Amino acid sequence: MPLVHSIRPNGHLARAAIRLSSLRCSPGAYISPPGRYSSSYAHLNAELTSRRLPLIFDYLSPQNSHLLDVSLADYLPQGSSRPSHYLPPASEANLLPFGHHLIYFPPPKTGSQLLPDGMDPDQSPGEPFVRRMWAGGHVRYNPDQTLQVRLDGKPHVCVEGIRDVSVKGKEGDEK
Repeated sequence: MPLVHSIRPNGHLARAAIRLSSLRCSPGAYISPPGRYSSSYAHLNAELTSRRLPLIFDYLSPQNSHLLDVSLADYLPQGSSRPSHYLPPASEANLLPFGHHLIYFPPPKTGSQLLPDGMDPDQSPGEPFVRRMWAGGHVRYNPDQTLQVRLDGKPHVCVEGIRDVSVKGKEGDEK
């Protein structure tokens, strides 16, 4: 359950402003050869939900969000607002737009620390699920304006966790 927190000047975490919760893992399976692995994956739920993921820190600058708006502008309906080519002033400290949480908090990993497909190993369920699909999560934005995450250039921290794991499919074709 990723949570995004503001970091106060004294170094303490402020109350959660965004909550990405109930992340459900439905890993797409690549099983070779079929039937080689047990159909009991109960250990995945216990292992993944107890996994302590590292804190990820980031400065929430408006730059990343602005560049995402510019990148997507040609693919959005004509009625959508068109971004300016100029960076919005940081003094406005706009709220983090819906969906933009995905462009902040990249895992601080070197290339050699990633899996061959670029996946963060901290998020991987492991063998035999080498082709993964994460689905069923949701994002809750705090309605309290004083607690919402702003693009103010200040440091924030993302706290992640996995709340539930669901393995689907018939024996030998688990996903």
